[in-house]
Parts: sequence; C-alpha cells; structure tokens
Amino acid sequence: MKKRYYVLIFSIFLMILTFSFSASIAYALPYETETSGPNGELVPTQQVYEPSRKIVIPYNMPVNEDESSTFNAPEDMFYDEETNSIFIADTGNKRVVRLNYDGTDADFIYYGKEDEALIDPRGVSCNDDYLVVADRQLEKVIVYDKETLAYVDEITRPDSTLIGATSTFVPTKVCVDNRGNLYIVSEGNTKGVMQLNLEGEFAGYIGANETPSSFLSWIQDLFGINNDDGLLAQGQSVSNIALDSNGLVYTVTNQSATAAVKKLNTTGVSIMSPSMNFAETTQVCIDSSGNIYSVQNDGYITIFDSYGSLLFRFGGVNNEEVLGALKNPIAVNVTSNHELLVLDREQNMVILYTPTHFANLVFDAVDYYKDGLYLEGEDAWLEVLKYNNKFILAYKALARANMKKGNYDLALEQFKLAEDKQGYSEAYWQIRDTWLRSNLIWIIVPILVLCIGIYVVKLVDRKKPMVFASIKSGFNRANQTHTLGDFTYIFHYMRRPRDATYEMKYKGKTSVIGATILYLFFVVIQILQVYLKGYLFNNTNVYDSNALEIILLSTLPLILLVICNYFVSNVTDGEGKFKQVYIGMIYSLSPYLVLSIPIFLISNVLTYNEQVIYDVLIWFTYIWSGINIFLTIMELHDFTFWKAVKNILLTIVCFILVIAFAFILYMLAYQLVGYIISVCQELAL
Repeated sequence: MKKRYYVLIFSIFLMILTFSFSASIAYALPYETETSGPNGELVPTQQVYEPSRKIVIPYNMPVNEDESSTFNAPEDMFYDEETNSIFIADTGNKRVVRLNYDGTDADFIYYGKEDEALIDPRGVSCNDDYLVVADRQLEKVIVYDKETLAYVDEITRPDSTLIGATSTFVPTKVCVDNRGNLYIVSEGNTKGVMQLNLEGEFAGYIGANETPSSFLSWIQDLFGINNDDGLLAQGQSVSNIALDSNGLVYTVTNQSATAAVKKLNTTGVSIMSPSMNFAETTQVCIDSSGNIYSVQNDGYITIFDSYGSLLFRFGGVNNEEVLGALKNPIAVNVTSNHELLVLDREQNMVILYTPTHFANLVFDAVDYYKDGLYLEGEDAWLEVLKYNNKFILAYKALARANMKKGNYDLALEQFKLAEDKQGYSEAYWQIRDTWLRSNLIWIIVPILVLCIGIYVVKLVDRKKPMVFASIKSGFNRANQTHTLGDFTYIFHYMRRPRDATYEMKYKGKTSVIGATILYLFFVVIQILQVYLKGYLFNNTNVYDSNALEIILLSTLPLILLVICNYFVSNVTDGEGKFKQVYIGMIYSLSPYLVLSIPIFLISNVLTYNEQVIYDVLIWFTYIWSGINIFLTIMELHDFTFWKAVKNILLTIVCFILVIAFAFILYMLAYQLVGYIISVCQELAL
C-alpha cells in the first residue's frame, strides 16, 4: 500500500515538474509574435515559430589548416529543396559553403576559373543544374555544377551597348531560374535588375525603382532635362532579389520609404507590394503557395500571404545568448513544410525555426483562401479565430464564404471587421438590390405625390394668389428678422454672388453675427462629416478622430485666408474692408454649407460602383464655392478679372509664407525652451 502511495506522489511530482519545464520553455522564447489587427495596427498573437536548432559547420569535420571551421560575416544563403542542401556565401572566409540540412557534412568552394580565388562572394543561387555565385570584388558571376561543385563558367560585364556606357558591373546578389535566366543586382545601378542568360548575353533591365517626385524634378521634366544630363535625382538601386516557383521576380530595396518589396510581372512591372512597408528589409523568399517571408536588419522576420496581407511578424534585435535571439539576420529561406532557415551575420550561424500548430493552421487556411475555396476553408478560419479573434484575414475569408452562401448581412459585418471596403461594397450592393426589389414602389409613390403636390400648389397660387397670401406674408415677416434674414441670404449668394456682395457692401445686407454663425456651422460640418459620411467614402475612423484637431484645422486656415486677402488687397488697391472680406468669404462658401450634409447622407446609400456620383457632387460644391469666392473678390475690391487672379495668387503666397514663418517661430521657441530647461537643470546640479 505504501509502495503505491509513493508511486502516486512521485507521478504527481513528475507532472508538476514537466508542466513547469514546459512553461519555462514557452516563456523563454526571446520574442513576441504580432499580426495585422484593426485600424492597420499590429496586435499580439500566438507564437507561430519556435527556434529548433542552430546549423553551423560540423565541429567533427576535418578541415585543412587554411580552412576555418566557423562562418565569418556570411552575406547570403540559398536552400536547395532537391538536394536538401544549404549554400552559404561565407564572405569573411572568401568561400562558399555547402551544408547538409541536418548539419552533418559540409563542402567548400574557394576557386573559380584557373584556380582564381574567390575574394568577396556576396550572393548565391541554384537551379536544377547549376550553382551561381556573385563575387563583388572580382566583378563576376561564377557558375558551378551543383552536384560536383566543379567550375563550369564565369560571366563578366556583358559586351552590349544596351547596358549603358557608364553602368558598372558589380554583382552583389544573383538568382537563376530553371530556364537559365540570370537576374543580377549590380551595386549602385539605379536602372534596375540586370537580366542575362548563362552565356552572358544581356537581355535588359527590369524592376527599376521610380525617381522620387519633387518640384525640381517636375520642372526638369517640363523642360525635357533627362538623366543623361545628371540633374535628375535617380531612384534607389535594388539591394536584393528572389524568385518564386513560377519564375516571377521579387525585388528588395533596403531603406525604401514606400515599397521595400515589389513583385514584378513577366515584363518587369511591379504588380504588388505588401500591405505594410518595412524599410529595413534585407531579403525575401517565397514558398510554393506564394507566401512571402522576409527578414529585416532590425531583427524581425515578417510573413505576408500571396496578396501582400500581413500574416505574422516576430523577432527584433535581442542580445541575449538564447537560441532564436537574432542580432543581424541577413537572409531567409523556407522549406516545403514551412520551416524557416535564417542566416544571422553577426552570430555566424543559420537558425532553424519550426512552425507551431497555429502557424500550420493559418497556412492551410490561407491556401484555401488563395485558391478561392472559401466554403472549404471556413472551418479552418473559424478555428483560427478561436486562437485569435482579431485576425483580420479570417474575417475577410469568412465574409467571402458567406457571400457564396447568400448570407449578405453577415458578410457585410465581417467585411467591415476585416476593413475590406471593396468586399463591403459588394455585399452592400446585394443587400440594397434585394431591398429595392421589395420596396421600390414605396419610394416612387411618395416622390410622385410630392411632385404632384408641388405642381398643384404652384397652380393654385398662380390662379388664386389669395389662398396662400397669409402663409407667404408670414414667411416674409419671418425673413425680415435679422438673424433669419442673414441665414437665408446664403441662397441669394448661391444664385447671384456679385449682386449679393454689392448689397452687402453698400446696402448693409447681412452682418458679422450672421457670418460668424455660418462660420460655426462650417466647423460643425467638418465634425459631422466623420459621422455622416458612408463607410465606403469615409477615410476617418470615428473612434480615432480628434474633435479639437478638426476644429483647429477648419477654423484657422479659413480665418488666415481672410486676413491674408485683406492685407494683400490693401497693398493692391482693394476697396474691401476687413469686415466685408470676412463676411464675403464666409458667404461665398454657401454651396458647400447648403449641399455638403445632403451629399454626406447620400454617400450612405452608394457603393463603389456609383463612386463617380459622390465625386461629381462633392467636387461640384467645391468648384461652385471657388467660383463664388472669385466673383466676390472681384466685386468686393472692384477688380478686373486678371487683377482678381493676381490677388488670389498673392493671397495664396502670403498664406504659405505666414505658415512657414509660424513654423520657424515654433521651432525657435522649442529650441529656446529646451535650452532654458537644460540651463536650469545644470544650475540645479
């Protein structure tokens, strides 16, 4: 009996010890994992990759005296699925290393043609037959037999006029496809990736980054000044490349502010960039499903699906001596079972990461989504949401499944959660179409009744004016009151802005109080549009909007324009007083003040298919208001057409100068306050 008692206690102890040990392992992971959440923010999620082991040159492997048994500042890596081998450009040791995936054996390449030594190997790649190595200092791409590692050929600067007389050939990265096409990144070359064949024949450039747009470049384009004159700023040079299973090229531009990763079509034109740009990206690789794996030199590993939607991001520079802690990841490769090989330049090792159950679940679900099998992948996405209910892509996939099942209301809600406005528009169109089929008669009948009623009233008023005489008299008396009269005067401004301005200037129509009320109404409209605009046309999140910021951005520019126009008009012999300029400018916005709220409300019943209706209506109010402002300035200051144009241009220049001056004052005040604080801190010490 006692023996059983001791066995029971010992078993419980082992269970507790096992649980504690497992918990400590999970806690010991040197990074957290994030995914794309609401409002484009990164939110925490379950761990998707765990460090499994490090891969280095086997310690028990015999090496020559001049061979190092460790990597030294490696620059590139390529995993060959066919031979289960890892090829590493061991740059610091001036060699290329072939490692078995299990890390039990290694081979070394030191030489090329006629025993010419490698000096600065920076890039490696394989196809079914060949291994190619880019040596930066030799300015060559060297071709080896993949199986025997025997030298085959070398490629130097192509003898072609198409390459450009001033273009250098300094290969740093290289990719080769199974058709024998070479894609070479040449250091400092801003024309794009060089495409050659294995015979060294130059085919052209692809994937050049666009020239940054600026006012200077616009002027140079206007006068036909081209790059040959050396005056235009050139686009950034590509820093790395990758190929997918279909032979499509992906380019990497480190420190790109807009698109660090680009997917190119067969003609070399960018057709996709990931939804989030991480400028520190150094390399990418693509799995058989089209998912994009990238590493950044700030220590992160980022994974996107084939559409560029962020799936996972984990890592970050970590100086702990823990397996999986990255310091300077320089290259990444992926195996057929989603295992990751990450080359860390500073740690001189390859770290193998294995996917967790959650990662495999997401990858399976993403495959269903990519193939358009929305119904088949529904269970997988529901399982994903059990792990993380903020996984945006899951809601998008489930919405597509519900669209196929005809559950448009649920799909609409899920598209909104997924922040997919295009899908939301499709679902809303279906819902609206169904509603209109059932209720169209109840829309047409009231409109017809209203039109007939208006016609009858006008007919009666024309035939027998006395019928509505008392009502009209009441409206006229109400319109005589100062405040209401000021408000209704905006309709006169809409129809005849010059006549209305003349009456305001010489007959005292309207007042500062009326203009101020309209000014406040203008501010209210800026706040209301956040809530009244339809979801599809509202780029401002209700929960992220700042009422104080909206008020300042709507009140200050308008009053500053009034002040600038008054001072400019005084200099250019304008006749308007400040009060008149203020009133005229506010009342000139009458089309926007009257029509904007109805347009915002109309946007709630439109889809992307009718976006042109919304755009035309809103731009109509802007143009109408602009014309009113121009005519008001002409009448107010007694200007001719061209003098009014000059006045408006000078007003805009004055506005920009005032903003610039205010910014300079702010910076000086900021520096002064910082200096005073530092002096006070010194005195206190």
